Amino acid sequence: DIDAYQNRLYVTVDSSPDSNLFIYNIENHENPVFLGSLDTTSVSAGPNAIAVATSSTGNFAYIANSYGSDFNTCKAKPYNPPTQSNCAQLQVIDITNPVSPSTVLNFLIPTTSPSSVTGSGGGAIGKSILYKDGYIYLGLSKTSTGPEFNIIDVHERPMNPRWVGGYQTGNAVNAIYVKGSYAYLATPNSEELTVLNISNPGNPVKVGGFDATGGSGNGKSLSIVGDILYLGRTTGNKEFYSLDIKTPTTPTQKFEQDAGSSVNDLL
Repeated sequence: DIDAYQNRLYVTVDSSPDSNLFIYNIENHENPVFLGSLDTTSVSAGPNAIAVATSSTGNFAYIANSYGSDFNTCKAKPYNPPTQSNCAQLQVIDITNPVSPSTVLNFLIPTTSPSSVTGSGGGAIGKSILYKDGYIYLGLSKTSTGPEFNIIDVHERPMNPRWVGGYQTGNAVNAIYVKGSYAYLATPNSEELTVLNISNPGNPVKVGGFDATGGSGNGKSLSIVGDILYLGRTTGNKEFYSLDIKTPTTPTQKFEQDAGSSVNDLL
């Protein structure tokens, strides 16, 4: 995944022998300059998604991850607070000094069944992430119990996050976009787009959705410009859609296109 913020580019890559988070200065777009890197010690596919934001205490990168190796130990430990260093679905990285980034917190979702957290690509690993207005919106792969969509409060306290609420989609959350009081989720469900009212972060409520034509193709990617939502799917009948969301609870199809392959991300 990538994120660009304040003339810095943040890149995460699959698990590697050395580092899997890289930071570049991109003030000169034609000549990115490497600044620093970090091994997040993630397992499985590495850090899956990243979101960068500023707080009063510094700059932080929030990573959706599958961190840890001894999940039997995870299952045996209490979850108050859920900040054991040996397992996590969310990692907080201090990037205030981009030359020497450091992991400051590993966070396990307290409501997710520990037995569903595995380090070998199984359920409940961090899969998608979005930062907006002091909240982290974290999507997990499918869990055995507990929500795949989670809202975490990091207002002015990125090193002391607080799980606020969640919603169980019954499947992985591949992408998240938030506009106003609504969260839009792309999932592999038959209804590829789920719309949640998050005006009460402690109790997200499903208020709408969209089922694309054709039975194949999972909801994979999202982007919103104005009142138009763009939805990408994995290979299926059609892979690219634009939807009118003037009425947020009733996304209405405007356009569909055969992309010839999966639409894995959108901007």
